[in-house]
Amino acid sequence: MSEHFFNRYFFIDYENVGILGLKGLESLADADSVSIFFSEYAQSLTFEYHNKINDSKADIDLIKVETPGENALDFQLSSYLGFIISENQNYFPDETFNYYIISKDKGYKPLISFWKNKAAIEQYIDLTLTISADDYSARAGDINLLKKITSERGIVIPNGCLIKGDDIEFILNTVEGNVKLTQEILKLSAGGGLKTDLNALITKTYPHDTKKAGGLYQLIKHLFP
Repeated sequence: MSEHFFNRYFFIDYENVGILGLKGLESLADADSVSIFFSEYAQSLTFEYHNKINDSKADIDLIKVETPGENALDFQLSSYLGFIISENQNYFPDETFNYYIISKDKGYKPLISFWKNKAAIEQYIDLTLTISADDYSARAGDINLLKKITSERGIVIPNGCLIKGDDIEFILNTVEGNVKLTQEILKLSAGGGLKTDLNALITKTYPHDTKKAGGLYQLIKHLFP
């Protein structure tokens, strides 16, 4: 075990969320531990986030998945999370810890369900909603934006949708206020849709303008696994 005591643990599936999954990194504290799992398929990082990692107060560990294969990163992240939970329960049985998986992959749901009676695990698509256990300003801001979108634009947020308020606003602006297409994109997210499904949806919406369809897809695809 590390000599440093952490209250919160973040496990980032970088192969799935990419650079957007690190949003909020600069707001973490020295009581936070961050494990960023990446592979040869996703290992690029901007200078901006190199600096944010170096300047962050959190303890950050970059873990490269050396063994290739489908779902290899998912398995290694899951097993490491289980190891950390077990270590904390053995060494600090009276302490409360919070664990966060940063990923859009719904495959982690069985893992979260397995641990639900033993450990508090939540899943998000970036770090912004976990900035502070006592400060809900980021969450409240997102909720207010969602209310604005639903009331003023007529958008219905389907259950299970992983796209947040600011990204919904981004989609609306990107598709030039096309509420119907935005709604279909949100339904796609809620149903576990992939980039390929998004591409098919946009192409179907603009069958006679492949250039426009391709451009919209390139702008929105980062929101899908």
